[in-house]
Amino acid sequence: MLHLEAKVNADGIILATDNKIGDHAIVPDDIVIAADGTSIEIVSTDAEGRLTLADALWYAQQQKADRIIDMATLTGAVIAALGSEHIGAFTNHPDYLNALIASAATSEEKMWQLPQDESHIEGLKSHVADLKNSGVRTAGASVSGLLKSLC
Repeated sequence: MLHLEAKVNADGIILATDNKIGDHAIVPDDIVIAADGTSIEIVSTDAEGRLTLADALWYAQQQKADRIIDMATLTGAVIAALGSEHIGAFTNHPDYLNALIASAATSEEKMWQLPQDESHIEGLKSHVADLKNSGVRTAGASVSGLLKSLC
């Protein structure tokens, strides 16, 4: 067992969900309320993980987290953008991400920052709620990551 004696407190927050059918499953046209009060129109039942991750990020902020690493998968969208050899990353703290990328490189992990900007918000606009849970197919990982940060 490796003992690092790191002088840092680290908390892990895991909000998990599953795809399920039945009377209580979310369906298109449902509107759910995120932990921060944001209303989200369900347009894709295959985008349930980003709803729970939005709540996890909100919770981490409530706990006054100094740094947040969101280890969400967004698997299909990140693979479509970067291939299967790179980890996609989003941040509002470039220096922290640069340190994380350097650290990942020491273990031969390849990490790449994906963009998020105002143009990605267009695809999340809803006529009946604050946001939709899925946007356009292009820039899917960036749009998905943005949804989590907007809630």
